[in-house]
Amino acid sequence: MNITRVLYRFFTDFVCIAVILSPFCAKRLSIEPYDATLLASSPVYRESLNKYDKGHLGYLVVDVESRKIEKAHNPAKLFIPASTQKILTAVFALRILGPGYRFTTRLGYKGNIKSNRLDGDLYLVGGGDPAFEIKNLMDMVDSLEAKGIKSIANKYYYDDSTLTTTESIQESFEGDYGFNPGLSALSLGSNIIFLRSAGNRFIQTPMLEYRVIRMSAGVKNSRELFYQPEENREIWLYSKRFFKHNRFEVKLLPVKNPSQNTAMLLRKLAADRGIFLPLPLPGRAPKLNYIHEHRSKKLLEIVEDFLTFSNSMMAELVLLKSAQQYTGVIQRQESASMVMKKFLQKVLKGATLENMVLENGSGLSTRARISPEQIVAILLFAESKKFRGTDFSRLLPLSGSTGTLSSRLFTPAVALKVFAKTGTLHFASGMAGFYYGRDGRKKAFAQFYSDFEKRRIIDKQTGQRAQKLRAAADQWTEKYRIKIDKRIERWL
Repeated sequence: MNITRVLYRFFTDFVCIAVILSPFCAKRLSIEPYDATLLASSPVYRESLNKYDKGHLGYLVVDVESRKIEKAHNPAKLFIPASTQKILTAVFALRILGPGYRFTTRLGYKGNIKSNRLDGDLYLVGGGDPAFEIKNLMDMVDSLEAKGIKSIANKYYYDDSTLTTTESIQESFEGDYGFNPGLSALSLGSNIIFLRSAGNRFIQTPMLEYRVIRMSAGVKNSRELFYQPEENREIWLYSKRFFKHNRFEVKLLPVKNPSQNTAMLLRKLAADRGIFLPLPLPGRAPKLNYIHEHRSKKLLEIVEDFLTFSNSMMAELVLLKSAQQYTGVIQRQESASMVMKKFLQKVLKGATLENMVLENGSGLSTRARISPEQIVAILLFAESKKFRGTDFSRLLPLSGSTGTLSSRLFTPAVALKVFAKTGTLHFASGMAGFYYGRDGRKKAFAQFYSDFEKRRIIDKQTGQRAQKLRAAADQWTEKYRIKIDKRIERWL
């Protein structure tokens, strides 16, 4: 490559990192600012600023067409957004990558194929596909079979270098929660495995030899499994009293090393078909001859999936890819969320986002903060666009019908009238989206409850004490979930 081009690329990437989303970087996109200053000019808004209760509640309702504020209470106060933050990631990704973007995962080789044997190396190369599934690995095995490959002479590598890798979405959360898996460019099936109890032991699906789940006398907590990493292995330990205190049909366990998990599963599926691959190793892929290329479904469908079913892993991978695409640099979650914030500040003219706090792309964070007016401004911006002819509101769960709203707001008065993303963490609950009012007009809204003091207390606790507080938090969540739904019913 010409040295001048190399230096130019380095300089442009350096500038993008230094200022994140300066006008220099922004010229890669056509950014259309959106005027959100009308939100602060309403008498309803100004009056609501003085309505501070204990600070647990905040909401804002705005008519989408007229931009008139109809209801407001603590609209500028910051709350814990939980999964409503996925709205931000969706808007960012659709604008940066585009609704038709597809992720690519490849299987290739370097060497020659002779007499059903690959004299060379095999590479599984990830592209960050959030919707990659086991059946897609089976298609790769079909391609190996079609090439006549039955064995590999040298090495089998997996390349996940296109995105950053982590063992969990949020390090501060407990390790055995299925909603908090690792992330990598070779993720698979939400990065979870299914555990089923069989007497005093577990059955894993899928069953892979590198993952070991065993009883340990050193584990005192009988309620959880504990992760103990070893080189090239995932070890999970549990107490001998675990099955006495836990009753479940299926438990979702997070995958901690997604790339190794995906590569090992391809090896197993191949072995089931009489194709023998060596143990996989991490490695960067050179120029390859490709056996198989899988292209994901369109980003618009992926976004609808993670909004509808609140899939945090999918949201995180979409954020990482979008931030990398925009800056030209591989980002970690926190820096990627800052890229997203700066982008939204650019396109939302007049909206005050400086005090908004983001840590990742899914909202799986107790330190994240967003106000009702901030998320409503983002919703209004999104709804002013068309994504391949689709309104943004149509990507959200529908009351009484789909996703996280399938069992909420289902009475005749409100069913099929609310498109919204829910969000729940211990002592934090919210909903944001759109509804059709009694006047038949579309409204954008956000509603949050956060008990910061109780959240701080639970964050400091561990062991049995934390388990008791989580039980209390579940009751709190149910109480305020009902409050949120009842308020929306009153608005309608």
